[in-house]
Amino acid sequence: MRLFNLICLFLGLVIPQLLTAQPLSADKLFTNADNAMVKLSPSGDYITSYFRDEKNHYLDLFKVSKHKSVSRVNLGNDNALDGYNWLNERQLYLNIINEERKISFVGELVGEKIQLSRIKTQGYLVHRLPKQANKVMFAKRRRARSTAYDLYIIGIAQLAKGDFEQAYQVDHDGANISDYIYDEHLERIITREYDEEEKTFSIKYAALADGEWHRVITLKDDEYSFRTVHFLDEHTVAVLTDKDSDKMLLREFDINSQMFGKIIYQHPKYDITAASFDVNGHLAYVTYKKYGLTQTLYFEKDKAHFIKRLAKTFSNQEVYVIDHLAKKKISLLYVNGSTEPGQYFIYNQQSDQAKRLFVSFSDLQDLSFSPSEQIAVKTADGIEIEAFLTLAQEIDHSTLLVMPHGGPIGVQESDRFNKEVQYYASRGFSVLRVNFRGSSGFGKAFAERGVGEFGQLIEQDIMSAVNQVTKTHKFKHMCAIGASYGGYSAAMLAIKHPQLYDCVVGAFGIYDLPLLFNASNLRSGEEYRERIAKTVGDFHEGLIDVSPLYLFKKLKAPILLIAGREDNIADFEHSNRFKYILSRSKHPVEFMFYQDTAHGHSDWQGDRHEAAITSEFLMRTLQLALPAPETLSAGSKQAIANDFANIADGYTGDDNVDNDQEKAVLYYQKAAAYDHARANFNLGSYYHSGEQLPLDLDKAATYYQKSAALGFASAHGRLGRMYMEGEHFAQNWQQALIHLGKAQELNDSPSNNIRLARFYCTAPQAYKNVPRCLELMALRQYEKRSKASFNAAVREMSKALVWIFAEADLTEEELKLVKQFTIAHYELTATDVSLENIVQGAFQYHESKSFGGNGEFRLVKPDGRMNKYNRDKTLHLGVLFDPDIPGIDGANERTAVAARWFTTTADGRREYLQHKLLYGAPIGEWDLLYEIYDMDESMTMTLEIYDLNQNRLYSKEYQIPPQILSDTAI
Repeated sequence: MRLFNLICLFLGLVIPQLLTAQPLSADKLFTNADNAMVKLSPSGDYITSYFRDEKNHYLDLFKVSKHKSVSRVNLGNDNALDGYNWLNERQLYLNIINEERKISFVGELVGEKIQLSRIKTQGYLVHRLPKQANKVMFAKRRRARSTAYDLYIIGIAQLAKGDFEQAYQVDHDGANISDYIYDEHLERIITREYDEEEKTFSIKYAALADGEWHRVITLKDDEYSFRTVHFLDEHTVAVLTDKDSDKMLLREFDINSQMFGKIIYQHPKYDITAASFDVNGHLAYVTYKKYGLTQTLYFEKDKAHFIKRLAKTFSNQEVYVIDHLAKKKISLLYVNGSTEPGQYFIYNQQSDQAKRLFVSFSDLQDLSFSPSEQIAVKTADGIEIEAFLTLAQEIDHSTLLVMPHGGPIGVQESDRFNKEVQYYASRGFSVLRVNFRGSSGFGKAFAERGVGEFGQLIEQDIMSAVNQVTKTHKFKHMCAIGASYGGYSAAMLAIKHPQLYDCVVGAFGIYDLPLLFNASNLRSGEEYRERIAKTVGDFHEGLIDVSPLYLFKKLKAPILLIAGREDNIADFEHSNRFKYILSRSKHPVEFMFYQDTAHGHSDWQGDRHEAAITSEFLMRTLQLALPAPETLSAGSKQAIANDFANIADGYTGDDNVDNDQEKAVLYYQKAAAYDHARANFNLGSYYHSGEQLPLDLDKAATYYQKSAALGFASAHGRLGRMYMEGEHFAQNWQQALIHLGKAQELNDSPSNNIRLARFYCTAPQAYKNVPRCLELMALRQYEKRSKASFNAAVREMSKALVWIFAEADLTEEELKLVKQFTIAHYELTATDVSLENIVQGAFQYHESKSFGGNGEFRLVKPDGRMNKYNRDKTLHLGVLFDPDIPGIDGANERTAVAARWFTTTADGRREYLQHKLLYGAPIGEWDLLYEIYDMDESMTMTLEIYDLNQNRLYSKEYQIPPQILSDTAI
């Protein structure tokens, strides 16, 4: 009965909703997990996790008895949690990455909150030493940037203070040690040392009591696998190794004789990936991977029975016991599978109940996914291989994507949740993946069978799986798609079977096998060529016969090539050459070559963009119809809209994609048709500026209003500003407040907050609220968010203050508040300022002729009127002046002026170009200059300068004729 209750509870929590799958959002799929690094506290009272949302990163404290989060430590959006450990029931050790620097902290549980104290000493935690109260083993860096560490046993309180005076130092030579491990059972320190010259690594150990070091073994780095698991006694170690064995197995190793002993455990089919022993030295469990999912085999009867129950409950899913407290009889579980992105449970052995804690991806928890079918395939030469077929669901384009994995040696497909597979399956594509020969997890012989089989037996294995699948499932179209080796394999499959494949997508692929051996002088050396040979086989002229570059005439299918220009694994030249030869022969080839990108993307946006352009290529090439917007759920409609918007973003704002504004507009229009809020806003901006689309403020306003109705904060912000300034619309303070307030409600970004602040300072008396204005501008609130947020707030506050000093109708008391705010933020000492020695007109900048000298702006047109000027010289309009304050101008004094540039249109409206608050010491020359670009029509530009008492100190109009750029000097 208890087992039935457990299974029923689990089933109620983890079985996906029986919904039909529609397009899934790439933005929700290709992203970090909300919860990660989940751990039990030693008391079992709390669970901690690394929690991330759009605004910040946190260390979350979850109270088990309350079954809810009770507090969070705000780590800041600029910081990333690199790892942490519970030291005891009340203290933790954390590593945080800040701008590529690792900073360590001790966390103290006070009440139900964690308080952090920074550790000033550089180093890392080796072990928490549970047998020594309030002490830890810590590796302290000898000096800045050193790779050598000194090893200490130190009190936690002393570590937090950086006080090593009373710490016990373990005697050792740490010059070549890359890491330390502590064996709690025998109280031994274990090290792994690498010798760069000899290309060997050595495993050594020392008992904590005497500090004398002993060598376990020294190996060539590629001789065979050897990983220590547990000291069975003083001289015998349990190791994972493939020495004299096809599979990784667990066996004894005698240190004194340097001989391998009896095999402790081996699996007949799979490599052992991990093992653990209990406190009495008995084997507790081993793990291996079946269909890519970790399987745990427990040898204790109770635990083995429990794991069987879990396996039955979570069929075809991976269940990890990620933490366990034997005394409390509770376990922390993690579940993952082809249709399960990840969930965490806590299981209480005494009550025999499990409760779900939280999910890995909150945005995915209410969605359904396409299950994978695990397939056993017999190859032509009788080898059994694994394959995974994921069928399209509600939307089905009757298209099979054959997706070879990378590597090809030492990589393995699995039945875990696969973001890429789910992305394509939800869009109507079925996906086939194969663990062909060479894949990892099946032993050395299976891996070695893939060496040198590029374009040969590997592709035959894939086709064996394709043939088996297509006997029971019929498809109208078939395409090959893959990355790295998968890109090569996709091309070769279409070359070898042109009648089957209708299109190809190759990402970061290799297409010229001889080039692998001689891409550069560095890569033509013997050592490098030997390493390549372990995958490709020895260099020989026959490699040309299995290189897509030289077989391009046999390729019939259209192809999309994706590559990173900085790729040093599959050199960019592979894709570039293949693209060139295909283009020259008029073969249908498209390409996306990413700038500043290596062998794959460094952020999720790159993955989203790649998925979107790939999906769009497949749909367009196969002439497949997109589902009509009205047939889709809101989430699925947004998913398709996001794809088009991601493509458009690449063409207009992504440094890694070559700009193409025409394509950007096209894809924003496609996204807008599926109600993408930001795409509608961007189209409005194009009409507003007259760039890419004809200037049309009516259309701009229409797109802004549609975007605002779809809940886009920036659209509300834009409309609010237009109503506030009387641009296009008649000035309407009520409408301005509605839109600005909604923008701030939807997204309290610095720009939205401070635009609303400007409203409260400049609006008529009925709406004015100066204290609220200053509260929204205060920088302290943004300092806590991130550097980017703070810097944006500084810029926005500066612009808003110019508006206020130039436009606001303030009472004497209100002006006093604004001045006090400005004085405090800019540390001003004087607000009464005048302008002296004014030089105004058109200027050109001249570099200094002396090395290291300062250049200068030289006046070329005193009245600012000009007809033509030298195209090679950038022109600036404006004024140079000396600021003057009452008394003696000193370097320690600080003052400020508020300046703005605007144009006046033919109908008398103002369009503001720039707001700038200048501040600093009133010594030397200040400038307020605006750089002029090529103009298509005449215009009048005005510069105004105000002091902080709202006195206008300067005003000047500049007449700009059309097309002022010329190749002739003034």
